[in-house]
Amino acid sequence: MEHSETSAVLATDRLLLRALRPDDLPAIAAGIGDWEVARWLPRLPWPYALKDAEDFMQDPVSIGAWLIEISGVVAGMVHIGVTGELGYWLARPFHGHGYMTEAAEALVARHFAQRGGDLISGYVTGNTSSCNVLTKLGFSNTQLVRRQSRPLNTEVEVQRMALTAEDWAKRCS
Repeated sequence: MEHSETSAVLATDRLLLRALRPDDLPAIAAGIGDWEVARWLPRLPWPYALKDAEDFMQDPVSIGAWLIEISGVVAGMVHIGVTGELGYWLARPFHGHGYMTEAAEALVARHFAQRGGDLISGYVTGNTSSCNVLTKLGFSNTQLVRRQSRPLNTEVEVQRMALTAEDWAKRCS
């Protein structure tokens, strides 16, 4: 997937997905720095600070990242990295409204419309919200792995999942 250009946007019924901008960084740091968000993201530096958001934006790993905006407010991020891994987070005030499913669906649809390859993702076991997002998108379980969680400072179980272009096409027909 190509880096989201600064002018590129994806719009859904309720959301705007767009490229990250430097003025978004404080809102990103605040949203992802909330413990109830961070605890489910094993790779995340903890505690998460503005410098971490700045570092992410400058890192090539940010290629494919889209900011989720709801009524002009930074709500989270969705990302398909160069390895085909779907990742996402949503600030706590926006949980429970189907926003992440809507955002991820828009990005996954774009990915497959551009003839992108199969996708992978996963969630920390116990995170039923994330499990629901991936299941609604058509992802299937592949393997259960153990990963070190930086925020929790311990190992956690991560359910790995995959979505093929064929399964996406079946879901959309």
